[in-house]
Amino acid sequence: MFCGKYKVYLDGQLVAEKENAITKSGRQIILKSLMGQIPTIGGSIQMGIGSTANTASDPDDGLITNTRLEFSTSQVPVTLSFLDNAGDFDAIVFKGAIPASGSGSEAQKIYELGIFPPGLSQVSSFSQTSLFNGSRSDTWTNGGPLPDRIGSVSPETSSYITPALTSYPFRVGDTALFIKADQTVTTTSGGYSNMTTYGSEDFISVAISKASSSTPTITIKFHVSSGVFYTFTYTGTAGKTYEILNRSISEGVVTSQSGTSPTWNTIRYATISSNADVVIDAVRINDNIEIDPTYGMVSRTVLNTPIIKNTAQSLEIEYYLSLTFNKTVA
Repeated sequence: MFCGKYKVYLDGQLVAEKENAITKSGRQIILKSLMGQIPTIGGSIQMGIGSTANTASDPDDGLITNTRLEFSTSQVPVTLSFLDNAGDFDAIVFKGAIPASGSGSEAQKIYELGIFPPGLSQVSSFSQTSLFNGSRSDTWTNGGPLPDRIGSVSPETSSYITPALTSYPFRVGDTALFIKADQTVTTTSGGYSNMTTYGSEDFISVAISKASSSTPTITIKFHVSSGVFYTFTYTGTAGKTYEILNRSISEGVVTSQSGTSPTWNTIRYATISSNADVVIDAVRINDNIEIDPTYGMVSRTVLNTPIIKNTAQSLEIEYYLSLTFNKTVA
């Protein structure tokens, strides 16, 4: 029997310990690794902001059908693995870390965790690509660079916001993108060329924060020019202040001009607008097809209480895969 557990440390202090569910792919991966058919069970650990419960298989065999995190935001390589056989259990331990400074050290809220057998480049290449993370590096403009809004009062124009604006809580990074109703913001940044590696039923996923009663219609356009673009439309749900919205790539509406149609490798810039105030926390492309079990997610857990990692705070994650043996000889 296999069972797993995640342990998370901030600045060396244990802040979360949560058992996980093994995926159907995970069972195959573990068995293949024990047989020497693949090199490792754990090559990278992903963190995400999705809080939807795991999906059990039918009939229920104790495994889950999830193949990826709901909305992955960051990942770390497994840099250390070792055997822990203290006490009455045996476990293989996989460990990854984010240092207090440098790449990945920005603030984030962690709601879900998953471990994958390959390294970061392999996971990134097939499962998700970050387009926008609500940060200043996305270089959004609205007739000029967007201002920062540090105070607690809602902005009067589109801007970058910080967590001080508590009416729009967000989960990714130190800033998020506030869209004022009926305004349109533009950016030339984004990994548009990566879109060519995804299929028509893969998702463009948007994480948003909004007023509870609001049902904003959010429009994202990927432009070749002002008259040639793809349009994706998302609608928020009343009663929710934070949600993740998905549209398949095939749902993009094509606008052509003079016989020219958009293609993903010719996209030059993107625009986002909304008919109501809304915060865009992050936009990602997510794989929505059957994933090769060799590279699939081994396990996933949703934390009872999210982990809040501040900027310049180190984070360590340990994944314990426990192997239960009968230690009594009859």
